[in-house]
Amino acid sequence: MSRVFTKAARSRQKNAEEEEIEEMEMFGLLGTDHTLKNVARCMRMPYEETTAIERSLFYELLQSRQMTEIFLKIRNTALLVWHMNRQVECTTEDVKNRLETPFKYYAIMIQNIVHYLTRHGIINFGCYHHESHLEYQIPREHQNVLVIGAGAAGIAAATQLSDLGFRPTIFEARQRIGGRVASMWHDGALLEVGCDTLRNLDTSPINTLLCQMDIETTFYMENDQIERRTLVNFHNHAKESNNLTQRMEMLSKTLETLRTAALRGEEKYKEIPKEDYIQRRSVNLKLKKAMEKFDDAIEEFDALRARLNAHNQMQPSQQYMSPDDFRDFNAHLGLEEYLTETQLETVQFSSNTRNFLPQGPAASVKQGVGSIFEELAEKCRIPILFKHTITEIDTSGKDSVRVQFETPKGSAAMTFRYVVCTLPLGVLKKTIINDQRAPIFKPPLPPKKVDAIKCLGWGLINKITMGFPEPFWRTTERSYMLSWTSPPNSNSITTYIVAHRTVHDKSENEHVDAAIKCLKEIFPDCPDQPLFSLCTRWHNDPLAFGTGTFMSLRSEPKHFEDISEAIRTTDGLKRLFFAGEHTDATEYGTIDGAWLSGVRAAAELANDYLGSGLIDGSDVQIPLADDDFEPTADHYLPKEEKEDEVPAWDEAASRAATESAAISSDGSIIGEHPRSTMTGPEGAGGGAGPATSTINI
Repeated sequence: MSRVFTKAARSRQKNAEEEEIEEMEMFGLLGTDHTLKNVARCMRMPYEETTAIERSLFYELLQSRQMTEIFLKIRNTALLVWHMNRQVECTTEDVKNRLETPFKYYAIMIQNIVHYLTRHGIINFGCYHHESHLEYQIPREHQNVLVIGAGAAGIAAATQLSDLGFRPTIFEARQRIGGRVASMWHDGALLEVGCDTLRNLDTSPINTLLCQMDIETTFYMENDQIERRTLVNFHNHAKESNNLTQRMEMLSKTLETLRTAALRGEEKYKEIPKEDYIQRRSVNLKLKKAMEKFDDAIEEFDALRARLNAHNQMQPSQQYMSPDDFRDFNAHLGLEEYLTETQLETVQFSSNTRNFLPQGPAASVKQGVGSIFEELAEKCRIPILFKHTITEIDTSGKDSVRVQFETPKGSAAMTFRYVVCTLPLGVLKKTIINDQRAPIFKPPLPPKKVDAIKCLGWGLINKITMGFPEPFWRTTERSYMLSWTSPPNSNSITTYIVAHRTVHDKSENEHVDAAIKCLKEIFPDCPDQPLFSLCTRWHNDPLAFGTGTFMSLRSEPKHFEDISEAIRTTDGLKRLFFAGEHTDATEYGTIDGAWLSGVRAAAELANDYLGSGLIDGSDVQIPLADDDFEPTADHYLPKEEKEDEVPAWDEAASRAATESAAISSDGSIIGEHPRSTMTGPEGAGGGAGPATSTINI
């Protein structure tokens, strides 16, 4: 059973959400832990803990648990401010105004958190109104960035880089935007040749784009998930069993090593003369330490064995239905193959990095999924050069990447300071076997990247779309149409092929005949022939060679890190960055994964060239949790900027210093931080004097 919401219903739902927010704010519930926790989940952030990136950027998190709690309060509040209104930029002042005392006085930390969240595309991304003007003073010769591919990853990378002060240009081999998102029209009817459904919208960054643009959508509340959850729970149970077994095997090897060391130490002890007291004592101490480690390992091994035995005794069912309903179960397996884009026999779940459980509703787009990225590219004014096919990427230069490409006018070559490559995994697989249809990398890709390309699975879904005089498939009864879709108010219906390659190679007539036969079993009044039909051939597309990534039996989590690792030129700097759904460990094979990978590549490029952009607040005095004090703005200033240590405020001198901000020899900007506009003695630093700083960005 599905619940459907059109654009009008969605607008009413949005108004209802706004009214709910106003009511929560009226009763003081908007900043509660429950609200912040839900918003953090929607923004794909852990509510009660920091991420690895945050711990690497904010050294304050290493000082005390109290600093971590302060950081999380400010960060989660920033997520709330952005989530409430994603059409307008979330600024430092917005977050500060939402925070209560004493959190709002942590001016530097607030500014750094907003900057970090913006830089990494967690807030302030997409098509929104900019309240502040970011000016990263990047030399013009360093601003040009080439983005290869105008799919979701390429559009995400280009829009982020543009906001960060770079000048990205997209080279797209096709004559359209979207990549494997392909929306076509036939006699006024929408045909989704590629991706046709947006899923997990509660946590999807694409949901933010839908909120920002006037795109009509139809939402589906998918409630029939019990069988899927049963199967996922079974695979998660198998994954945990495998992890425990592997840890026990590692401990077994450790125990054997310690045992061997102890035996050798005992033999050596016997060989030492009794009068050599010092050496005997030294060896004896080493033996004791080895035995202590052995005892600890034995204890851990026994605990793991007991845990594994208990785990195996609680093995869940792999199948919820009774054996009599095996046909239904096979239908669900077919749905799983559709979602993973390959036959289940080729998928491994023991170390799978993806969360397979649904997160919120799904949606189809009336104008086509491709319209999301077309409208975004147009509104963000991203320059895109179509029919530009990359033939060679050369990183052997000193400080740039040389790219050769084909255009309708012939071959050409250009050099760029930075390149973001979003070529699909299927194309990269052709590259490493020297297929002439794929671009050449000079020098060849590193061995571990090649290994990752080989080991990651590349799935394939083809579609059979058929149009009829009228939609005869509308029914209120439950049916077995688990692998059939139809756009709203459309007279076309689509089914999916997930099978062995020989099945995909069948003719279009064979596929259509099989589809009609299947439809007639469900709907006896199905016509013998459709008005039109379309059968996709993604496996023969030289710009894709397939449809999406999956974790094959050879895949490991490290392969996502290896395939996304940037390549350096001879000057030692990162110049060639990689993005695409195949580089995202948690959302591979999805539009979300493609978008998140583009944002990640843009942030990595910016951090590598500009630095983190965070203000050093190491000298800020932080109050202890048990201090009984009335906080003042002066209390949170760095020591050297206290009121009795700073010269009198000179507004004219401050304005002149700000206007003359320049890049220093080490690449930092001297002057006002781009996200902090000081208008008087109570500036962004919260103090009584000018807050001129050296800001590494």
